Amino acid sequence: MLDLIDEEIEPYWDYYIKQGDDGVFAQEIYRYYAKFQHPQRKILKWRPERDVYYYKSFQLDHPLLKNKWISGEEFVTFLTTIQEIEFAELLKERLHPYDEMAFYFDTKEEAKNISRILEDNFGLDLIDSIYIDKAYLCEGECHDIEPIATINMDHLDGWFFCDSCQSYFPGFFAKEELLKEIQLYETQPTRNEFYTRKIKRSCRYHDVGFRIYLSFRINNTIYS
Repeated sequence: MLDLIDEEIEPYWDYYIKQGDDGVFAQEIYRYYAKFQHPQRKILKWRPERDVYYYKSFQLDHPLLKNKWISGEEFVTFLTTIQEIEFAELLKERLHPYDEMAFYFDTKEEAKNISRILEDNFGLDLIDSIYIDKAYLCEGECHDIEPIATINMDHLDGWFFCDSCQSYFPGFFAKEELLKEIQLYETQPTRNEFYTRKIKRSCRYHDVGFRIYLSFRINNTIYS
């Protein structure tokens, strides 16, 4: 959203830099432009209220299965073939979008109930590697449901991105790290849009002047 605001007001950047010193209309544009700074600061510090899910995975070493390394979808099909239709329908709605033999639930009680159904139908001897953990929806583009314990949220400054979406450079650089990154960018400029956006976000976050490398046509000028 910060980048979208920047791109919308790009054509009027000169009015802000010159602080509206080119007449009445320039002053009016400058005042409107300056008003964007407050919502941008609020957006910068905003964090979403997240729904908590419960991630569950397991393996089933059943003689009718070709092996225990089957997918959740294959397991649902297997349940149908052995006439466990109600159980199959329950799990079908909770298939994890990416992980093998993994499901997600709205409450811990639902996840535990699945364990009880598994035990009743197959016995503990056939069930292996049961794992239950709290999970969040990734705030990147993949919409993965990832166990919270696998992500270092301090590193992401409170955001929640899976390992794949971290290639989009979410979060902020620490101030010392940011200054090093700016120096590195000066000597080795990159065209990676997401890396550049992280530099800009970090500059705003730490009140450090930043150069407009990508989004704006005005190049090599420091703004704050």
